Amino acid sequence: MSLLKQRIGKVLSLLLAAAVTISLSTESAVLADAPKTVETQVEQNCKQIAALNKAGKRKAAEQLADKLISENPKENRYRHEKIEILHDQEKYDAALKEIDICLKQDAKDHIAYYWRSDILCHQNKLHEARIAINRCIQCNPRYAPGYSLKAGYEYQAGNYKLAISYAELAVKYDPKSENSWNSIGLSYLEMDEFEKATKAFEKALALNKTSTMLLNNASMALLYSGRRKEAMEKINLALNIEPRNPYLIQKRAIINHHNGKLKEALADMNKVIQLRQEACGEDYSARASLYVDLKNYDAAISDAKKSLQLKKDYTQANYNLAHAQYFKGDYKDAIANCTKAIEHDETTSSAIKLRGLCYQAIGEDEKALNDFERFTAAYHDTESYKARAQIAAKQGYFEQAADDLSAVMPFSTSMKANPKEYNRLLNLYNRIISSKLAGNETYFDRGMVYFVAGELKNAASDFEQYLKGNKCQGKNALSAATWAVFCHQKLKQEAAAKSLLSYIKETEPALSKSPELLFLRKEISAEKLMDTSKDARALSSKGTLVGLVLAEEGKLEAASGYLWKVKRMGDQHMDEYFVALKELDRLGPRGKRESGRGQ
Repeated sequence: MSLLKQRIGKVLSLLLAAAVTISLSTESAVLADAPKTVETQVEQNCKQIAALNKAGKRKAAEQLADKLISENPKENRYRHEKIEILHDQEKYDAALKEIDICLKQDAKDHIAYYWRSDILCHQNKLHEARIAINRCIQCNPRYAPGYSLKAGYEYQAGNYKLAISYAELAVKYDPKSENSWNSIGLSYLEMDEFEKATKAFEKALALNKTSTMLLNNASMALLYSGRRKEAMEKINLALNIEPRNPYLIQKRAIINHHNGKLKEALADMNKVIQLRQEACGEDYSARASLYVDLKNYDAAISDAKKSLQLKKDYTQANYNLAHAQYFKGDYKDAIANCTKAIEHDETTSSAIKLRGLCYQAIGEDEKALNDFERFTAAYHDTESYKARAQIAAKQGYFEQAADDLSAVMPFSTSMKANPKEYNRLLNLYNRIISSKLAGNETYFDRGMVYFVAGELKNAASDFEQYLKGNKCQGKNALSAATWAVFCHQKLKQEAAAKSLLSYIKETEPALSKSPELLFLRKEISAEKLMDTSKDARALSSKGTLVGLVLAEEGKLEAASGYLWKVKRMGDQHMDEYFVALKELDRLGPRGKRESGRGQ
């Protein structure tokens, strides 16, 4: 389970709780024909009730509300205050009775519909809750809390784009709706749009700088944007306000883990476990993962087992248990626990790979190959291809072994670590080009090999050969043009870059207007280029381009954010994907992240 998915339960409850705070001075249902003096007095009375309720004097608040209702039973605004008091005490049935009275007196009481929706949601009557909030918006299309609550429902349903659209409507009618900005940020987080999420949370924090919920959410967005220092600053600000909040301490542990500060992360998780009122399986699994990285495998096994006692069939705990057992050499036990993890979550790719390594260690090569093939079908993983090659060579399938090693070499972050295999691949391309059997396409293929290897001069030459041989047309024309211009710019060959751009403009004007070349000419921003990414393949090429350009400009944290997005969401069979991995590795601590978002 991802960190964000773990967070949904608590964050959503906070999200919805925040939504129910209504400013009666601006959002109450005002009676159009009421005298101004009466209206002012009603507002003052409502504020007095709200102040008592906020101060925790709920009995006094309810008594005052009842007194005012008895004096003026037709005034729904007093009932709104009583509904909020009952809501805060979770007296939902009593609150619903008051809501029914409000609606009998005014069938278009949008605030009554709002409270009905919120309460029905708390009662897990989601369909009825949606009907009520729709009615609320119909009665008052400019009522910001209605859109904000509806955004929360769409977020909960996984309709993140729709959630953003409703939250933006809420902001339109109430720019100070911090809850709506939070909704927008959470939705962007789920969509892995970390920079946009960060901006939304900053908007919310500008309205409420002391909200620990907002500080926590902003810290996670910053972390996954590659801005780790700022992420730590935000979570520490939250902890200054609530120093004993285990939820916040757990988030600091995650940030420390990502930053490689394992001892600090362990200290935080120890404190989390100590502070929890009830033992939590996720906490022990998270600490088990830390123990694995600290090579304390016995402690990892103990914590993983404790996690499974608290949360049966917890996939991450089964994986952490297997991981520790693998390092201890308990391969059969590790296989059993990997299998449990896979049975409960077939997308647990790490467990598939780990089980393959365990099978290989005990000599069950066919089973190992099955797992490695299953894993490499989804991920281009160096370790898995090397293991496949070892098994193939052991069985006498040397050609297959060579193919697996060739699959590793073009995409390895240490491309030239094995010159023999690298040269073997280049010689193969050279022979194909010399034979003139494959046309100009081979120039592009060889250019990508050079490009991934970092031989930019040779790469640019091959890309240009491909472009000019095909008159800037063909399925790889855009990639060839993009990377040829990039190579020239990185090599400080500005004249060559301008010459090539002029040739492209004269030969194929449509190609010249592509977002990638507009970006390289600095005519559009990185964000605008990324907005044109419609699928994983486009994300891989455009995200890698943006990351490389920003890194060249010295904007390393921003570059890391884009490259990390490629790593998480890109097409893992594209050359550009592995260029992004290589650049992340080169960036060092700024580019390194854990493969998962949490335990």
